[in-house]
Amino acid sequence: MLETSASLEPEWGDGPKSKIQIERIPLDDIELPKISLVKADIEGHEATFLAGAMKMVQKDRPIILIEILHIANFEKLAQFLADSGYLDFRLRPDMAIQSFYPAFDPQSWNHAFVPPEKLPFFMEVCEASKLEVVTPLTLPEPEKKSFWARLFGN
Repeated sequence: MLETSASLEPEWGDGPKSKIQIERIPLDDIELPKISLVKADIEGHEATFLAGAMKMVQKDRPIILIEILHIANFEKLAQFLADSGYLDFRLRPDMAIQSFYPAFDPQSWNHAFVPPEKLPFFMEVCEASKLEVVTPLTLPEPEKKSFWARLFGN
């Protein structure tokens, strides 16, 4: 099997097969036209990426599709959501679950961070994609208990 994963994290996967030097540049340091959508799959560097894109987020208010694995810095992701006013939706194959606090979900590695002003568009896309949109209050009972336990540590 051909391994296609790549990461800046030395502990990721089976460890490094080889190393190359790269330059990391914050997105805010690059002159770009208006951004409407961002897709980030960056293996544990989500919070750092978002911190380096905050000016663009504030100016352009894009929808951000972001993979969140168990190694993510959830506290910093929650702070990003609070600072930007964005909403978090965990994307599963059949539903988009609104979350009040970002968390790893083995059934939905991808999340959509959505600015409230783009929520109607996001809902249309979910409907067209046959994704049921649920909030923690409309989750099935076992998932509701798990959600609240993770949120409040019970």
